[in-house]
Amino acid sequence: MTASGKAAAQTAAVDTRPYNNNVAPIVHLQQGAPVTNSVAIAREFGRRHDNVLQSLARLSKDGTIDPLDFKEIAYLDAGRRKQRMIELTERGALIAMPFIGGRTSRSGQVRLVNAFLAMRDELASQQGNWLASRKNASIGYRAMTDSLMETRAENGKATNATHYMAEAKLVNMVMFGTSKGVDRDRLSQSDLRLLDAVEMRNGYLIARGRTYPQRKAELAAYLQTMRAKRTRLARPNVLQPTALIADSSISLKKFKEPDRIDVRGEMQRMTAIH
Repeated sequence: MTASGKAAAQTAAVDTRPYNNNVAPIVHLQQGAPVTNSVAIAREFGRRHDNVLQSLARLSKDGTIDPLDFKEIAYLDAGRRKQRMIELTERGALIAMPFIGGRTSRSGQVRLVNAFLAMRDELASQQGNWLASRKNASIGYRAMTDSLMETRAENGKATNATHYMAEAKLVNMVMFGTSKGVDRDRLSQSDLRLLDAVEMRNGYLIARGRTYPQRKAELAAYLQTMRAKRTRLARPNVLQPTALIADSSISLKKFKEPDRIDVRGEMQRMTAIH
């Protein structure tokens, strides 16, 4: 079976919304990776879509495009009819574009390359935001443990590793439904932000003298409220889903956490924000 035949055998599920080629971007994210498709290429290069499909099929058949860079999917046109469409990775698109032709092929190639470069910049920015969220989550944990230590000290009690571990387990149970340790380097940016907020909230409740069972219940309610707010603010895009996959290989050693946290100041900041 040819590469294109294999791709056809693995056709993706059809999107339930009609594909609007007039507003669809040239490049979008698919499972965290930038891709384009034959419909967008046909539009940008000024060529009929069926001709673009034929060109791409020939490039796949003769091995010019690697099967890993070529995927046949389906979409619904304006009449809600199922149509073929080929999805290309950045590598596949850049290899194929000199062979596509079309009335506006030269300007189309420029727009396609620029779109991929812009997507790279966006991903780099998102990655930087993830690193910032990862650092903030560490600060939230330190604020929580400092609040625990200071509150216990005010009551004449010493604090040891067992007490810190109990708080970490509490937060993990509320956030993830398990008391086991969680690899924070594998959390999404959204979860890191929620984790920071929950840890800061827990520190605030500790300072207010809440008991362990009380804090567990209040943190669960707080997390539910935060997630509901984010759901209302979210703007899902079925056609062009985006996802940030945190790279666990990124070293965070360059970030030096502060030795101490201004607990009262952080608590005031948290209550003002949340």
